[in-house]
Amino acid sequence: MTDASSYPGEAHDTRWRSLVFPESHVNPRAQSKYHLVVIGAGPAGLICAIGAAGLGARVALVERQAMGGDCLNVGCVPSKSVLEYTKRHPAERSFEAAFTWMREVRADIAAHDSVQRYTEHGIDVFLGEARELPYPLFRASTRQTP
Repeated sequence: MTDASSYPGEAHDTRWRSLVFPESHVNPRAQSKYHLVVIGAGPAGLICAIGAAGLGARVALVERQAMGGDCLNVGCVPSKSVLEYTKRHPAERSFEAAFTWMREVRADIAAHDSVQRYTEHGIDVFLGEARELPYPLFRASTRQTP
């Protein structure tokens, strides 16, 4: 039994959050010009940003919730992880064990979508909401907790 301050998989959730929405992240000072501004750090945005940076582009990436988008955080990865757990452990009937395992898998994958990884590739990562302004300008607001 767990108390209100702890639950199975809590350490995995803490690690996951620290990777995709780190509290310590400070948005960078915006450069005067970017070759590419990517709005949304889901799978398509992440690939676009890292691909362009790899080709030498100055890239800004703006995410309002958490790096990895719905796929990593609430969609594909969590649902497929639980399904995979049930295949690997057909006799196991523990919701708690399945979700603890899902949290571990999600945290492991989150390292690939982390703010740190994209920053290390020279991408300016802004955690906040992008605002449209007249071309070619954009604004990223301060971040909010997902």
